[in-house]
Amino acid sequence: MSGTPAGNERLATYYRDKEQHLRDKAQEFSAEADHLATQPATMESKQGISCNCTAHYRYFSTLYAQEAKDAEILAAHHEQLAEGYKSGSGNQ
Repeated sequence: MSGTPAGNERLATYYRDKEQHLRDKAQEFSAEADHLATQPATMESKQGISCNCTAHYRYFSTLYAQEAKDAEILAAHHEQLAEGYKSGSGNQ
């Protein structure tokens, strides 16, 4: 299926959608980290007061942003393949 222009266009659309979803998730996690950074650490544990997990949200924000970049690269690749088929260049 991906060996055709239509198949590559579908894959490109899939990866563009995935990219947008991951960018949205990265933004959500970044916003939550920013919000938590303004809050006092109030979680009690056996070891005393623990962090409010700002680092957790920053980590996942960075992870989702990187995965979005990976999806963007894959989308661009499939767009190029689709264009190559359309222009008669075949597999590139």
